[in-house]
Amino acid sequence: MRASPMVRGFAASALLGALAGGAFGQSVDSFTLYDADTDLPVAGFDPIANGATINLADAALPASGNLNVTANTTPATDFGSVQFNLSGATTRNQLENVPVWALAGDTSGDFNAMTLNTGAHTLTATPYDA
Repeated sequence: MRASPMVRGFAASALLGALAGGAFGQSVDSFTLYDADTDLPVAGFDPIANGATINLADAALPASGNLNVTANTTPATDFGSVQFNLSGATTRNQLENVPVWALAGDTSGDFNAMTLNTGAHTLTATPYDA
């Protein structure tokens, strides 16, 4: 029997502990995992719960492995930009200047795809005023 690949350490406690507030009341409140093929949230990861482990073999995830992560912000509307920094087994930095605030970017809500490597990850997102 082969073990299922896991994205370990992609835990909301690490994620939420790294969230920062903007100078004018903007904040990143949580993250949501999206299926980048359907542009729908992944069941059980909306928002990503504290201590979450993403099992890449989970039937709720796209077979393609195409994912994206959004930052859920206050306010939810355009206020400037959000800087994402993903480190660990997968690394990516993304500056989003227009909502939807998405780690792998998007075109008018059509999410760009990214895949996550097996292993621990830390994601931070910082909101900025325009």
